Parts: sequence; structure tokens; C-alpha cells
Amino acid sequence: MPKIPEREKRDHKIEAEISDEVREAIASPDSATWRNNVGQLTDLYGNRVVYGLCVGSADLIRLQRVVLECPCCKTELPPIGRLVAIETKTKTKKETPFQEHFRGLVNSLGGVAGVARSAPDALALVERARRW
Repeated sequence: MPKIPEREKRDHKIEAEISDEVREAIASPDSATWRNNVGQLTDLYGNRVVYGLCVGSADLIRLQRVVLECPCCKTELPPIGRLVAIETKTKTKKETPFQEHFRGLVNSLGGVAGVARSAPDALALVERARRW
């Protein structure tokens, strides 16, 4: 029987690997992060089922606890939650127009959204969310 050749080793990461690394790097007790799969399928009865937050929404959706203080008396205010949307991409892959629109919408409404091509990119987005 002929020997099956070994797979060539990749020198680049796929998006799923980047997403896993990002999720591990940003894990913290002051937040919750969810994987947001977006797509559609047809069920056994022929019905179209759409899943995910919306077309173009980010791969990772995070609710970040943010604590503010009064600028006058420096009293700590009650914590608030801030939406963080992280789109994971490889080094060469670009956002779709729907993803660009979603990112712009989140940022314009006071959330933090961006593209992470590595764990440090995602950590920078999380740090931006912690600072008001």
C-alpha cells in the first residue's frame, strides 16, 4: 500500500486558531465573551434558519465591566457594561463591507469594535474599552 504523504506545515495561522488565541488572551473575571457564529442553513423541513447576531457582526462579542470615577470628588461610580466586538482575521484577509458597517456602528454608539489579527491586537481593544 502506498504511503500517504504528510501534510505540509503552514507558516501562517488560520482564523479559527487566531480566534482561539484571542479568547484565551482576553479572558478575565470582569467580562464575558461569546463566540458569535453567523450564517444560515436549511433544516430538515426546507425552512431557512438564520443564526448569529446579524450579518457582518464580529466573531467575538464581549461585555466589559468598566468602573468610572467622578472627576470632581474622585468617588467611584457604579460599574457599567461596555460592548466590545472583535473581528478576528488572518494577516491578509480583509473585512467585508457588512463587517466594516457593523464595526462603524458599534464604535459610533459608544462601544469598542475592531479587527484583531493577533492576541495583542485584541488586548489593545479590551484596554480601550476599559478606559472611557
